[in-house]
Amino acid sequence: MSYVLPLVVALLAAISFALSPRAKTNESFFGGLSPSGKSPTLFTLVLSQVTTWIFARSLLNAAILGYYYGVWGTLAYAAYYLSFLTGAAIIDSLRFKHGFNSVQQFLFARFGTVGTSCFNFVIGLRLISEVFANILVIGILFGAAGSGSYTIAVLAFALIALGYSMMGGLHASLRTDVMQMVLFIGVLLVLLLNTASQGLFTIESLGFVAFDISEPGPILLIVALLQVWSYPMHDPVMMDRGFLADRNTTRRSFLQAAWISIICIIAFGILGVVAGANAIDVSP
Repeated sequence: MSYVLPLVVALLAAISFALSPRAKTNESFFGGLSPSGKSPTLFTLVLSQVTTWIFARSLLNAAILGYYYGVWGTLAYAAYYLSFLTGAAIIDSLRFKHGFNSVQQFLFARFGTVGTSCFNFVIGLRLISEVFANILVIGILFGAAGSGSYTIAVLAFALIALGYSMMGGLHASLRTDVMQMVLFIGVLLVLLLNTASQGLFTIESLGFVAFDISEPGPILLIVALLQVWSYPMHDPVMMDRGFLADRNTTRRSFLQAAWISIICIIAFGILGVVAGANAIDVSP
């Protein structure tokens, strides 16, 4: 069965390229418009927002926090996705109340070239970090870190993502985001049903302990609730998707993405909680 995962990857790569028509205009490459000049639909924007925010490191983080810190760890990580609500407010103010077409345009008006350049530099570093972090998470599915299969997987995924992004730009990214999200929902449902069929969803495994500020989980929850007020402003992916559609569609996409993301993170985190509750102690 060792050949199954590479075949799945090859199939996903083929689908990704098939969904990525070559962008022939700046509006399509940078603005996400379809070849016919149409803006992304609400359905596309919502699934794209969710996909870019929960894949792939976020899912791993949710499971890890659930494993080590129980339900409170899962809720703490899910709380970060309230950022969609504050992000919606930020976009609505920047774009529709003050007339800016990008975060950079707003920063230039307030802080000039130096302020914009500093922001772009920091965002560039963050994007590189995010891209590599997510690709490395995928790499460990194929082998231990540093192994040949791990390295090949990392390079392959990087080239696949680079390839279809160069072909279709933001429009291609939106389309492949939708495909990835639909597949993820299917896989998540299979995992939940499989876990439930084994009788692992019990009161003990999902034990909900009282809020205790001295415990790591509740502390992480408080930190998350503090960060959501400013976090969206320096998230380039979330902000970019706030400048693609009309006001009503944009606002609704953020609101819908919030609850969908929270449910997905909690569901995946619950799997980590169950795994932690059923972990086998191998210490000597």
